[in-house]
Amino acid sequence: MLTLEVLEDRNPASTLTYSLGNVTDGGLQGVTAAQVSAAVDEALYLWASVTPLNFVRVSTQGQVKFQHGDYPYAGQAAGGNVYLDFDRPWGLTYQALPNLLLVTTHEVGHVLG
Repeated sequence: MLTLEVLEDRNPASTLTYSLGNVTDGGLQGVTAAQVSAAVDEALYLWASVTPLNFVRVSTQGQVKFQHGDYPYAGQAAGGNVYLDFDRPWGLTYQALPNLLLVTTHEVGHVLG
């Protein structure tokens, strides 16, 4: 059984901003803008629950930026950006490949190092 410890003591210096970039403009197949926003929020919540980090959404130019475009993989990350491929039909169930929440959570891990 996996047990996750939630870290309560957080330093303001451990706060990262994030922005949704173009991922909620309807360009990701199979998911709505609200579903994309919720998946990003949940992925960051998962990371915040096991690290000393806080995530705060800003309207533009967050330290972590989510973008979509034409990429060779479902997701990739570089330089503080999370990239999601728009040529794939995304899903929200665990049977769906690629699963939006799982890929987003995975790619945020790359951004965090």
